[in-house]
Amino acid sequence: MHRIVAIALKDLRLLIRNREALFWVLAFPLMMAVLFGAIFSGMGSKARKPMEVAIVDEDQSEASKAFVGRLKSQDSVKLVVKSREGGLAAVRTGKLVAYVLIRKGYGAKQGFMAGDNKKLEVGIDPSRRTERGFLQGILMKAVFGGLQDRMSNPAKTRKFIQESVSGLGAAGARDPEEAKLATFLKAFDSYLGSVDNQTFKGQMKMDGPKIEAVKYAGGKRPRTSFEVSFPQSVVWGLLGIVSSFAILVARERTVGTLLRLRISPLTWTHILGGKALASFMASIVTMALIFALGIVGFGLRLGNLPQLGLAVVCTAVCITGMMMLIATFGKTEQAVSGASWAVMMPLAMFGGGMIPLVSMPSWMQTASHFSPIKWAVYSFEGAIWRDFTLAEMALPCGLLVIIGVATFALGVVLLSRAKS
Repeated sequence: MHRIVAIALKDLRLLIRNREALFWVLAFPLMMAVLFGAIFSGMGSKARKPMEVAIVDEDQSEASKAFVGRLKSQDSVKLVVKSREGGLAAVRTGKLVAYVLIRKGYGAKQGFMAGDNKKLEVGIDPSRRTERGFLQGILMKAVFGGLQDRMSNPAKTRKFIQESVSGLGAAGARDPEEAKLATFLKAFDSYLGSVDNQTFKGQMKMDGPKIEAVKYAGGKRPRTSFEVSFPQSVVWGLLGIVSSFAILVARERTVGTLLRLRISPLTWTHILGGKALASFMASIVTMALIFALGIVGFGLRLGNLPQLGLAVVCTAVCITGMMMLIATFGKTEQAVSGASWAVMMPLAMFGGGMIPLVSMPSWMQTASHFSPIKWAVYSFEGAIWRDFTLAEMALPCGLLVIIGVATFALGVVLLSRAKS
């Protein structure tokens, strides 16, 4: 065993002396953690910046002004008064999210049977797909807010009913169904003329269902964006370890160090065991350092410490196996270096190293199942803030170990065939 440890310590010393490798193993992951944490920090407790929307009121009626007032009361919208041409130009050039045009006749077309009442025109920047749904919901709330105000005032309601009956006109004589509707509206108008105002307001009050926001059972949520970005950043350190140790194996094959080790009293098991131990130890230390810096500098929670330790160990096993396999992807340092990044970069991209797993489109989330990086990040999140049980940790951790053992065995076979 001491021979395996001696080879591992030799490889670790070579890694420490290589400043370029240390940059990719430690410095670069921390830079990515801070960068992505800062980018996503606006999604946490800070308020979202209001959408800037141009408002064009061509009607200038009491109803249109009330509609504009209801929009102004929304914290998520910032209205900018524009002309029709100015609003169109601002949206076309990307300066504003959308424009809302209130056409002439908006206030006059407020009866129950107004017919074609397309008096609101909304233009949204096509690139702002996320804001589209929010804005439509806000506009619907403002429109129905006007309906509620109208229905809570008996005098206004009677006016609109009478306008609707007049709009039916002689049509009721031609259409029995419209005649029935006219009869109903006249009866409703008569009722409003006799009912007490306070009673009417209480009966016609329009309240939607009350929604209570609660924490989902048995789980937490990221307290800060850094609890999402630091598990991501660990990926980049592990990529650096895979590349550095794979290149080291290739260099020793090229310069003959591996051959000299073989003809020494060391066995092939000692040699490969030492390199595997070095990669495993470097992975453990790298993950521990990155998480420790996250705790000290950015308030990262440890979550369930035993489960986090399990995730770290299983990830180190997986990384060691992948390193051994990738070391066989070329006979020179340059070939192995290119192959390592060509393989690991797509795995990192689909595994959550660039885009958080929860932010991926559905097709990308499906494809991510084939990336061991995804299961590493998933296990970290499960231990830190997802509150996984031990049974729930079994899937990602088990897959990491299986991938690590399989790739290590394949790498050993290929290296054994290529040794000279």
